[in-house]
Amino acid sequence: MYLEFGAYVFAIHAAHIDYRFRILPNSLTTMIAALGVAQCSLLGEFPPSIYWVFTLSHLLMSVLFPHAFGMGDVKLLAGIGLFFEDSGGYLTWLLLSYLSGLSWGLFQRVRSLAFGPHLVLAWIACSVGDYAYVSILNGR
Repeated sequence: MYLEFGAYVFAIHAAHIDYRFRILPNSLTTMIAALGVAQCSLLGEFPPSIYWVFTLSHLLMSVLFPHAFGMGDVKLLAGIGLFFEDSGGYLTWLLLSYLSGLSWGLFQRVRSLAFGPHLVLAWIACSVGDYAYVSILNGR
């Protein structure tokens, strides 16, 4: 839990930088990934296979269409994806981030946008929703 909170701090900072300058610093995306690997190692839970499929597909898409996704977005996607234990949460996060980015792009009528803030916003929304769901199930 504490590692995930630290990753939130780095992710929010990275999203702010991406929003302002349209670049995701390698130092921040690397720290998020390192914290994700540490949490996976400590808990003994590694991401589902769907994580690898989508991460590799985004990597391939960024190589084939270099202006669609930057490599920072792919690294951020890979780092944040390490914090999901099940494929349902991972797919919900991706769908939420795509819908957020699409709606923001349509609302602002822009041809390109910084996708990092949408990845981070969707991650925080999924985490808060998951925490609320578990709390309701436990009667707290």
